[in-house]
Amino acid sequence: QFQIQQLLGEGASGTIFKATSIDVNNQDEVAIKIFKGSVTSDGFPEDELQTYLAAGHHPSIVKLKSVIDLDDQGKKGFVMELIPAHFYNLGKPPTLNTCTRDVFDEDFKLSEQQLFEIAISMASVGAHLHERGIMHGDLYAHNVLVDDTGNTLFGDFGAASRYDKRDLALAFYLERIEVKAFGFLLDDLLSLCPANISAHDALCKLRDLCLSQDQQMRPCFNKILTELTLLRNS
Repeated sequence: QFQIQQLLGEGASGTIFKATSIDVNNQDEVAIKIFKGSVTSDGFPEDELQTYLAAGHHPSIVKLKSVIDLDDQGKKGFVMELIPAHFYNLGKPPTLNTCTRDVFDEDFKLSEQQLFEIAISMASVGAHLHERGIMHGDLYAHNVLVDDTGNTLFGDFGAASRYDKRDLALAFYLERIEVKAFGFLLDDLLSLCPANISAHDALCKLRDLCLSQDQQMRPCFNKILTELTLLRNS
């Protein structure tokens, strides 16, 4: 049903292509991810597919359109919306020197407006996923796609997993683990923004709460979203 146009990228678990529908009445351009095998370094493709499906719709999550099964090749994949060309990766993966922290081009900077757009979008995504019992597991700047106005898209469910929301203690602590990852993302955003922005001190305080060694002190994503929205509008 699709005509492959070009290779867009390749990751640990699969290869992503740009494709066009062969339906003359609906020649939409899409992105297709084909898993490399039945088991990849990210785990089982079926787990990624099911978690992605469970995530449902969110304006800042790359839209999943359909699942495909290549029976003749013994491979699975899925069709996603094609991300507009003006979006780019917010950061680059960690290096051997930074180990667990993303890196950024020296001349890359953000405005206060961009910072809030990205942070609010990602806090909203975090709340959306954990309300559905989903742990993304890879909340890094290099998995965040943005444009010059701060519009944000997030995807890559290769490391994601699902948990039982009925287990309240488990749900609490798993969300706080992801909140810590968000705290590091917020720290990255602050490092890319001038220190004299009006909300700098309040954002640093929120970052520190997210990174608190005491998990009980870390706010949930809904509280983070509320605080960021209030700060942006103040």
